[in-house]
Amino acid sequence: MGESTPADPPAPAERIPLPSRRVRVGWYVLAAVASTVLIAAGYRVDRLNLREPLDYDLDVLLILPMVKATVENGHHWEISRMGFPGRYELYDFPVVDHLHFAVVWLIGRFTSDAVLVFNLYHLLTWPLTAVTAMWAFRRLGLTHPFACAGGILYAFQPYHYLRGEFHYFLAAYWVIPLTWLPALALCKGELPFFTRRPDGSYALALKTRATGWQVLLAAATASAGAYYAFFACALYCAAGCYGWIVHRTWRTAASAALLTGLVVVFGVLNHAPAIAHVLRHDRTAVTERFPQDSELYGMKIAHLILPIDAHHVFAFRRAKAAYTGTFELNNENACASLGAVASVGFLGLLGVLVVPNRLGWPYRPLAVLTLFMLLYATIGGFSAVFNLLVFDQIRCPNRFSIYMAFLCLLAPLWWLDGRLLDRPGARRYRVAAAVGLVALGVADQTPAPWFSQYVVEQVEKQAGRFRNDREFFARVEEAAPGARVFCLPYMPFPEVPRLHELRAYEHARFYVHTATLVSSYGAIKFRETDEWLRSVAADDPQRRVVRVVAGGFDGLFVDGRGYGSQAEANGVVQEVRKAVPQGVQLPQIVHKDGRQVFLDLRPFRDWLRAKDPAYLDREAERERDYVALCFIRGFPSSLPWGQENLHRQGYRSAAFQIVNPSDRTRTFELTATFSSIHPGPFRVTLAGAPALTWQNRPDGPGPLDDVFTFHGEQKDRPSEQLRRTFRLEIPPGRHTVRVRSEGPPDLITGTTQPIHYDLTDVTFTEVPGR
Repeated sequence: MGESTPADPPAPAERIPLPSRRVRVGWYVLAAVASTVLIAAGYRVDRLNLREPLDYDLDVLLILPMVKATVENGHHWEISRMGFPGRYELYDFPVVDHLHFAVVWLIGRFTSDAVLVFNLYHLLTWPLTAVTAMWAFRRLGLTHPFACAGGILYAFQPYHYLRGEFHYFLAAYWVIPLTWLPALALCKGELPFFTRRPDGSYALALKTRATGWQVLLAAATASAGAYYAFFACALYCAAGCYGWIVHRTWRTAASAALLTGLVVVFGVLNHAPAIAHVLRHDRTAVTERFPQDSELYGMKIAHLILPIDAHHVFAFRRAKAAYTGTFELNNENACASLGAVASVGFLGLLGVLVVPNRLGWPYRPLAVLTLFMLLYATIGGFSAVFNLLVFDQIRCPNRFSIYMAFLCLLAPLWWLDGRLLDRPGARRYRVAAAVGLVALGVADQTPAPWFSQYVVEQVEKQAGRFRNDREFFARVEEAAPGARVFCLPYMPFPEVPRLHELRAYEHARFYVHTATLVSSYGAIKFRETDEWLRSVAADDPQRRVVRVVAGGFDGLFVDGRGYGSQAEANGVVQEVRKAVPQGVQLPQIVHKDGRQVFLDLRPFRDWLRAKDPAYLDREAERERDYVALCFIRGFPSSLPWGQENLHRQGYRSAAFQIVNPSDRTRTFELTATFSSIHPGPFRVTLAGAPALTWQNRPDGPGPLDDVFTFHGEQKDRPSEQLRRTFRLEIPPGRHTVRVRSEGPPDLITGTTQPIHYDLTDVTFTEVPGR
C-alpha cells in the first residue's frame, strides 16, 4: 500500500529489499504447515478418529445435518428425511454461510463421510486463517517473519477454539483479515473504486483489477456469516468517516458507501431463497430477538485482557476463575480473550488516543477503529441503542472481538518489526523475535488440556456417546429400513431450551446416523407441519397412537431424557402398548443407556388395516387434511409446548395463518378471550385473508375484517374480558390474518416488545357436518 502523507514513515517491509518469490512462498507454506502441526498436536489428532465428531452436543447437532445435506445433496436448505410429514426447510431460519458450505461441498467430493468432512473443515480453518491473516499483514507492510507470526497468532486466538464446533461458522473467521484491507485503505486515503492523480485528486475507476477484487471480497464477506458481514459494513462506515475527516474529501465516504452497498447486495442475494419463501408464505418469528440481548451478550473489557479460563499458568487460571465466579453477565463473551500479545496492543492503542498526534501510520487509525468497536460492542454501548432503535437481530456484539484482535496484533507487530530493522543483524533478530512471539502467544492463547492426554479423554467422552448412538440407530434402521419415526417428546425446531435432560437438536441424530430413516423432527416452528406434530404429541395417549399411524409413521421414538423421570418416560411407552389391542406385539429396540426406546408400530397399522381398512383410510385422510391454526408472529407464550393456546400475549402488530390443505372449503369456529393489564381502551383490527368468509358478522357474511374495542385494568374496575367467536368459511390454501392493536396514547408497556394484551383460552374447532 502507498503512503497517505509524506509524514508517514515507510512500512517495515518497504525498508528492506523484496525477497525472492521462492522465499515469499516459503513463508506462506511455513505459516500453513506450522498452524497445521500446532492444531494437530493441540487436539492430539494422532489419537483421535476423525470419523467421530470432536464435539457432539448443542449446536453441533444443528450444523451436522446441514453439512451432511450439503455433502449428499449439494445444498443445506432442505432435507427430505426430516420434518415428516412435511420436510426440513431453513427458509424461515436462513443460514447464509454459503462460502463455508462451498468449501464443505468441495471436501465432500473426496469423501462421503459427513462427520469426517465436518471435522476436516473445522481443523482446516486454522491454516486457512493463518495464511489469509499473513497475507493481510504483508499487504499492510509487515515483513515476512512478523506477518507469519501474526498470521499464526491470529489463527490461534482463543475465540477460535472456544467457539469450536458448537459455533462452527463463527470459528471459520478466515475471511476477516481480508475485509480489513479496504477498511484500512480508507483510513490511509487509498480509496477503493478511485485512483489518485499526480496532483493528489481522485478519479472514479470502476473498470480495474482492484475493483474486481473488491467485488469478490464483498461477495466473500457477505457469504461468510451475517454477523461478520454486518460488522464489516459497520467498519467500512467508521473508516469512511475517519478518512473523510483526515483526508478532507467526500470521496472517502463515497468509497465506503460503495463497499457497504456491495456487501449488502450480496447479502440480499445470499438470502434470496429465504426472501422468495417469505413472499410466498409470509414471515414467521422463528428466532425472536430482543434489544436487551445486546446487554446480555455484550463485550466486556475484562474478558478482552484477562487470561483464558484454562491457562497453563495456575496463577492466571486462578485470577480468571475469581473474576468469572464473582462478576455477572459472563457467557459467550468469555470467548473474546485477546491473549497477551494482542492485549498489549489493545492497551497501547487506547493509550495512543490520549497522546499528542505525533505518531504516524498506522497507530492513529488503528486506535480510532478499536475505540469504535469498543464503544459499539461493550455492555451499555451503542449496540444497545442500535438494537433498541434500528435493528434488534444483531444480539451478540461481543463477536466483534475477533475483528478487534486483528488490529490489536497489528499494532505491536508493526512496532517491534520496525524497531528490529534498525539493529545490526536485523534479519536474525526478526526471525528469532517472530519465533519467540509465536511460542509465547500460542502457549498463552491455548488451554492447558491441549497437547495432553486430557484433551483425548474429553473428546473420547463425546465420541463414546456418538458410537452408542450410531449403534442404536443402525439397529433401528436394520429392523425397519426406510421407516418414518415420530419423535417424543415433541421438540420444536430451531432454538429451544432444553427439556429436562434433553437438549435442543438431539432428535436430529436420526438423520445424522442413518441413510434411510425419516423422522418427524425438523419441521420449522409455527408452520402447519409443526402445528400438526404439536397437536399429535399433546393428544390423548390412546388417540395419539392412532393419529401417528394414520399420519404415515411406522415407528415411535421415546427419549427418556426429555421427561421428568425415567418412570414417566416408561409410562409413555406403556401407554402406547395399552393403546393397541392385546395380541398385537410392538417390537422395541432399546439404547445402551436404557433411556431411549424405538417402538415398531407397523404391526398395529397392519392390524388396523386388516380389521377395518375404511377406518384407517378415513383417519389417514383426516390427518392429511388437518387444518392448522399457526400463530406465525407476535403471539408468544410461556406455557409448555402443546398448551400455548391457554395463554398467549399479543404484540401491537401480530399475525396468524390458517392453512387448509384439503380440496374443499371447511367451516371452523375460532374463539379467544382478549384482556389487558394496561389501563385504557384497546382497539384491535383484524385484516387480510380476503378469501376467508366470516359467517357471523353483525352485518352479514363477508371478509374477515373486523375492529373491536375492550378496556384494560383500571383502578375502579378489573380488566374487561372480551370473548370473541368467528365462524369462518376456509377455502383451500394458506390465509394470513394480520392483527393490529392500538392502545391509549399514553401507553407505556415497560418492555422492549410492545405487548398490548393477553389472549386466553383460544379454541379452533371444526363445525360438525360442514
